[in-house]
Amino acid sequence: MSDELQHQDTPSTDSNATDNQTVRMPLPATDASGKGAASSNAGGAHFSTANSDADADEATQQAMQSLLAHRKKRRVKRIIGAVVAALVVCVIALMLYNTVNPPEDPGTYIPATAVVTRGDFQDSVKASGSVQPVSSVVVTPEVDGIIVSVNVAQGDHVEKGQTLLTLKNDELDKAVREAGMQLRSAKNQLSSAQQAYQQAYDAYYADTEGMVDVETVNSAVDAVDSAQLALESAQSAYNDAVATANKRTVVAPASGSVVSMNAVEGSAVGAGAGATTGGSGSGGSLIVIGDLSQMKVTVQVNEVDISKIAVGQNATVTFSALPDVQLDAAVTNIATLSSAEGSGGYDSYGGSVVTYAVDLLIPQPDPNLKPGMTASVAIISTDIPNALMVPASAVTTGEGDQATVDVVTSWGEDGMPTTETRTVRILASGGADVVVEGDLQEGDEVLAEAGGDVPADDLAYGEDASASVEATSSVA
Repeated sequence: MSDELQHQDTPSTDSNATDNQTVRMPLPATDASGKGAASSNAGGAHFSTANSDADADEATQQAMQSLLAHRKKRRVKRIIGAVVAALVVCVIALMLYNTVNPPEDPGTYIPATAVVTRGDFQDSVKASGSVQPVSSVVVTPEVDGIIVSVNVAQGDHVEKGQTLLTLKNDELDKAVREAGMQLRSAKNQLSSAQQAYQQAYDAYYADTEGMVDVETVNSAVDAVDSAQLALESAQSAYNDAVATANKRTVVAPASGSVVSMNAVEGSAVGAGAGATTGGSGSGGSLIVIGDLSQMKVTVQVNEVDISKIAVGQNATVTFSALPDVQLDAAVTNIATLSSAEGSGGYDSYGGSVVTYAVDLLIPQPDPNLKPGMTASVAIISTDIPNALMVPASAVTTGEGDQATVDVVTSWGEDGMPTTETRTVRILASGGADVVVEGDLQEGDEVLAEAGGDVPADDLAYGEDASASVEATSSVA
């Protein structure tokens, strides 16, 4: 008994007491033989081993969770450190950039100025159209028939009276023969009437006994008159038949160039057109002859600009097909009524644009210029030589044609100008330039601040800046 008590009270000395510690339990009572005590010791040892394994698993899980939490904290700290380092680098780079490239000092901005210039000023109205001969003649056969020969081709120059083509029409030959027969019959009847009159006349004056009545002579005179009228009618009919037959030979009614040719040998013209196979039936105008010694251009001018156009104004004409050709032209006619609705196109809002037709004459066309070519026209509506010009941004408009300009008289140490307001009169305007007269001189410096202050280095004004779509000026 004393040994058992001593075993219960003695602690384990193993260094891994946490894992291998045996739970101390009171020993059960034993019988005389000691079997009960041995059995109890065996059961207690098994229960102590099971509890030790459960405690070991729980400790392992807690250790693993602690390790994972520690690693997560370290990773978050590294990310935060990297972000902070990147921000520091950006701040340092920005500070270095600002040190090398300091922002521009707003105090370096000065009012924009320009110089008054003198030169030739032109304002033009631009439009486009097509080139056509100044005059043209449509050749249309006056009789029906089949084309048996074509003597000219498109582009040929022809003289008045030159044969262009010939037709075949047997009916016209028949009409000439019949008219000739009628003419010969009328001549015979006149001859017979004249003979009858002569006989009656001789008998009347030879009759001494009064046997021949004067009425017989008068009747003979009437018969002669009637036969004479019949002969004249027959002669006219014959002449008409011959003239109609001669129209089978089609000649040029005027001198010029053949600008359109639709005649084909074997084709029918007139009432028989299409009845003959083997050719393109050519009814209507077969040939068009144009006078290409002068050309004209018809353009459509917007109603906003039509008041600027006047007969006699000069213009320049260019051609997309002939990029190296520029010809002079002049306005010859301005339509009183607007063009047909819709022909002027549409504006940006979808509404119809009202336009007026303007004709221009090209007195000396280029030999390569052909009818139908597209032409771009610039009609010079204003032409002022040796004009005094200022930029439009420097002019403050007033009533009517009155305006003011701020002239720079001096510059201060702070870079700001001292100005003087002067009154001028506007003569013309267009694009970026305004032509004025008044208390200004060439070379005067004026304020040009319509667009606000700009840096002095960005100020640009001169010949290039004064050109625009509708107005040009050349500085002398």
